[in-house]
Amino acid sequence: MNPPPMILPEFEDDAPIWLYGFRDPLDASGRALVREAFTDFLPTWVAHENPVTGSFALLEDRFLLLCGTVEGGFSGCSVDSTTRILKDLRARSHLDALDRGLVFYRKDGAILAVSRSEFASRLSRGEVNAATRVFDLTATRLGVLRRNALERPLRESWHAKAFPSAAPALPASN
Repeated sequence: MNPPPMILPEFEDDAPIWLYGFRDPLDASGRALVREAFTDFLPTWVAHENPVTGSFALLEDRFLLLCGTVEGGFSGCSVDSTTRILKDLRARSHLDALDRGLVFYRKDGAILAVSRSEFASRLSRGEVNAATRVFDLTATRLGVLRRNALERPLRESWHAKAFPSAAPALPASN
């Protein structure tokens, strides 16, 4: 299931976004902890001393979408402050959304998260292939997420280049 085309409708397509995938699915308690942490954080979010207009959404009980706009643009410190919230959630509640080495994919309706090396092994064993639906967390603008979706076949995402063993199933490019 992809996010609705108008997810976070209060923001324009060019609004910056950050996507994080949780290692494990969020249960009701985990969802509540993430919502509480970001609901408390958003009113305090600043960049270059300017308040950020921000929002978030939890997608598929597995992904955090964070979106914001600020006059003058974002600073490294303003982005780091969001990472501190996620580090705190990991330390307090073992909710880990900071492992960028994970590959998220759908199998039999469930979303799985595995290391890149394990994903490559599953490709070589034929457990996943170019048609496997993967989750692409690389979008940096809300409009990209709205148009291209979070979930799509491996052959249509960055995963196709990262995992050359899927390449035989891909059409040749000119």
